[in-house]
Amino acid sequence: MSIAVTLNGADNVGKTTNAQWLLSALPDAIFAGTVDRWDRRWAKVSRGDFSRWWFVDSTTAEHVDLMFSSHAARREGGGPLTLEDRGWPMLVAT
Repeated sequence: MSIAVTLNGADNVGKTTNAQWLLSALPDAIFAGTVDRWDRRWAKVSRGDFSRWWFVDSTTAEHVDLMFSSHAARREGGGPLTLEDRGWPMLVAT
């Protein structure tokens, strides 16, 4: 069984800092970070004007596939206790 603890919130509110504090107290936990670390396609779409891709150029199908396949890869790559920067609730809201 694996457990994922997600840290959700707006940009620059301290999700990564909180994850680091938790990791110092939970040495067996893994920080999986954000979903963009889990799919190579993020590098391509983030070149140039990323906000244009995000809000204008991407299709709904492309956007949803990238978000959720990245989330699935992160879950598969996690450990028994994984800390995630933005979890399922934030991805669904996105």
